[in-house]
Amino acid sequence: MEKILKKALESTGKAEVFYGDYRTAEVSYENGKLKTVSSVRMTGAGLRLIKDGRLGYASTTDFSQSDRLVTAALDTAAAGPRARFDFPGDPGKIDSIDSVKERATKLGISEMVEMGAKYVEKLKKLAPDCYPDTSITVEHDRTRILNSSGLDYESEGAMYHVYFGATVIKGSDVLMVPAFKIPLEDEYDPELAAEEAAEKIRMAEKVVEAKTGPTTVLFSPMGLDSMLMALGAGFNGKYVELGVSPIKGLTGTKALSDKLTVWNDPTVRYWYRSGALDQEGIRTEKRALIREGVIGEPYYDLLTADMYGRRSTGSGYRNGFEAPPSPSVSLMAVEPGDKEVSEMLASMEEGLYVDFCLGAGQGNVLAGEFSNNIGLGYKVEGGKIVGRVKNLMIAGNAYDALKENIISVGSRRGFSMTMCLAPHVLVDKVSVTAKK
Repeated sequence: MEKILKKALESTGKAEVFYGDYRTAEVSYENGKLKTVSSVRMTGAGLRLIKDGRLGYASTTDFSQSDRLVTAALDTAAAGPRARFDFPGDPGKIDSIDSVKERATKLGISEMVEMGAKYVEKLKKLAPDCYPDTSITVEHDRTRILNSSGLDYESEGAMYHVYFGATVIKGSDVLMVPAFKIPLEDEYDPELAAEEAAEKIRMAEKVVEAKTGPTTVLFSPMGLDSMLMALGAGFNGKYVELGVSPIKGLTGTKALSDKLTVWNDPTVRYWYRSGALDQEGIRTEKRALIREGVIGEPYYDLLTADMYGRRSTGSGYRNGFEAPPSPSVSLMAVEPGDKEVSEMLASMEEGLYVDFCLGAGQGNVLAGEFSNNIGLGYKVEGGKIVGRVKNLMIAGNAYDALKENIISVGSRRGFSMTMCLAPHVLVDKVSVTAKK
């Protein structure tokens, strides 16, 4: 890295080298059979430099070709975006945040295969007619940032996440039962996961009709995916400045329910993106995107902040070394409330419990709009789940739904499929229509 930086500084005064060592291991079972066993490691470096006021970027996996890397970055700078910012220098003393899940660093392929087998075996005993599906994925990365302003920062992140579910086919009826877990303070237990999946299958055995129109809906963390995606995109500083985000001009304004607080939180222990600095070397902090319904500041990386006369919020993150950073949250985390799920269900005279939706992200996400088929949902009557619903869709605008219609927020949180940390949320007047 030092050689690459030195070579770059022969042609320009501002440069940054980002090194990444990424390891991913995955074991998956499909229809109860072992399908995939893989282990991949990628190591490389990305070079950003500013030449004649423009930003260039190139990456490589061949550290012996520093001349070519520098030349490629200089070539892209000729047509790159204007950049007036300086790369950050030494931050001085910083807090230590544990972003390494120790279990993830020790979880080997053979143990992952065994975890999957235990889940399949247990679930087949509990629900013999189902086809179990599961995947265990370990992600472990080490990164280093070295730049012309004197920054030399190393970080490490490690976590594992598990998808566990099943498919049940009876004639033309296909039931998909998904679940997702990222263990942070706790660990994943395949047998408990099988019991959870079996309970979902049991509750879904009876198919019932449900009313359409404005409906009270209890969303699980997975069920909230579309709305969470909309909020995450809406606070991206790039989209705010372009005027395509609904929060444009609303900073400091109470525009959503006072029951809703959403954080961009880089301080969560064992989360692989947690850290005192972002992946550009800017200090991070726990920031409220929404605090009791009041709209907070958008998030920016260095380039976006520079383009619009703002300051970076420590939100520059990368998808590996092959691409430059872009504005992103470390972890979007919804503040829990004070209700148990059982209490929230008991409070519902009639409505739906939406566990997950198909097609999260469809529709105009930047405008907050969602329109999704209910993948797994249950009808609730008199505070109890009475059966599964089929052929229904939910639609609306996340900002409208979360403005005045939140009834209550759950006290326990889990991860959505899009890796947001969220509780159950009970929302009134959600538009429910029959699928044509």
